[in-house]
Amino acid sequence: SISEVDISYLVRLDGNQKLIINVEDETSNVGEETLRKSNKYKINHQYAYKCPVYSVITTSLPSHRCLKELKISPTDIFRPKIISYLDFDGEKILNSLKI
Repeated sequence: SISEVDISYLVRLDGNQKLIINVEDETSNVGEETLRKSNKYKINHQYAYKCPVYSVITTSLPSHRCLKELKISPTDIFRPKIISYLDFDGEKILNSLKI
């Protein structure tokens, strides 16, 4: 069985290469359980689509309170991109845009 992910994008690159961007939105603690879940999604996507997966976790928690990596095995460390909404100053970005 395959669990449902929040959102995934299949990206077609030059040379007919593919990449999946998997985004998980977390409103609670980003700890070991969250990283294990996101890594499971990564493995399922790799198996189903036979291409690399870029994992992203968005959260409303400060990034310094989030677990950044998970050692799966001695040679495999899962390091998703963690994006904290608290670190993302949307108003500042909008004000810097030029028409």
